Amino acid sequence: SGSKRVYRSSFLSGNEACIADLIKNNGVRTIVNLYSGEISTQHELTIKERGFFQSHGGELYINILNYEYKFSKKPKEHLFQKVKNIITQIENAEGNVLIHCYGGVHRTGIVYGVIQKCINKLAIESVIEEYKCHTAYESAQRPGGYNPENEEAIRDFPCEILTQNQKK
Repeated sequence: SGSKRVYRSSFLSGNEACIADLIKNNGVRTIVNLYSGEISTQHELTIKERGFFQSHGGELYINILNYEYKFSKKPKEHLFQKVKNIITQIENAEGNVLIHCYGGVHRTGIVYGVIQKCINKLAIESVIEEYKCHTAYESAQRPGGYNPENEEAIRDFPCEILTQNQKK
């Protein structure tokens, strides 16, 4: 998608200055909120973040629903189709995009990792290292928030599905 930049974070409802900076200095026009999980404060965080975003000139706030990233709950192909749909929305959004889930680790890590692998064509090992960095992974004994299923999803994602059904 040319010169579009995609930033990643956790919820920024507690940091209005960061949202303002992303809009003013980094051209962010769209936020894609990947979180639709089970934390009860999610609705309030979304309303607060959307309000900050819109008050500073942000244009589009997308809340992705039913993004289940655990293979134990949905088949891997379901995850791949969801990730494809999310990336298509990111590509079609105006301006630069901020993506996040609750903590910016699992749902965000998979989408961002697939973008790095399939669109930016980074080597898979550097994509996985970046994913691990965001999970506070230190070692097998100190894995932080690392989830081997997330790594598997990034590694196994079939990049060719991103270009299926698109006219070039």
